Amino acid sequence: MRSRFGLVLSLILSAWWPGPAVPAMAGEQALSARFDVTALGFKVGELTIDGRLDKADYEVTARFGTTGLVRLFRDMGFVMRARGRSEGGRLWPDEYVEQVNTGSRVSNARLVYDAGVPRLVGGTVEDGEVEPLDPTTQGGTIDPLSALFAVLRDRPDRELCTTDVNIFDGGRRTRVIMTGRVEQRGTVTCVGQFRRVDGYPVRDMKKRRVVPLTISYEKGENGLMRATGASLRTTYGPVGLTRRE
Repeated sequence: MRSRFGLVLSLILSAWWPGPAVPAMAGEQALSARFDVTALGFKVGELTIDGRLDKADYEVTARFGTTGLVRLFRDMGFVMRARGRSEGGRLWPDEYVEQVNTGSRVSNARLVYDAGVPRLVGGTVEDGEVEPLDPTTQGGTIDPLSALFAVLRDRPDRELCTTDVNIFDGGRRTRVIMTGRVEQRGTVTCVGQFRRVDGYPVRDMKKRRVVPLTISYEKGENGLMRATGASLRTTYGPVGLTRRE
């Protein structure tokens, strides 16, 4: 996952991460959401997420694909699936599967978890430049899709802007940190950083190691805060998500 597509995908997989402990919902919760993905102010694709969470377990699927004229020049996208257990006040992944098409390379991978330690059991996460990190050294991380699903729910205001977590996607490790909070006209904006930690090419670690990140929330009809958008200020220009439904 490289260049601008890699940044778009990084935003999708990291912007909504809340922290290592994610409270499970009482009863069953279903989610069906759609987001527009933009780069340099233009829509480049759509992200959809469908999932289910109850007291015992969860499962979720996410799909991203380019749209319109962008698709004519480069047909890119992914399908990701995750399932796991809901216990102890958080989500514990059992399996994570991805199929990714960058437009120039197609890859797939399958991770399973044993006592919180991921293990690659199928496919590959190699990008042809850097050898993937050993998954057995990444205990305590969680797959990006499980985290994405966990926080695309309405949340109390007090839970916002407290993120400081590590993420492992099967080959690379990143960190998301929220360092500030801005409130204006009913919108809460969490300000932070997306940091590449390990598993990236040397040029990325030198020139693009830290990318500014913001996430916006507004109060919903139920009185809880609802995530409405996110953006990364990259060296290629702004990359963003806007929730449509």
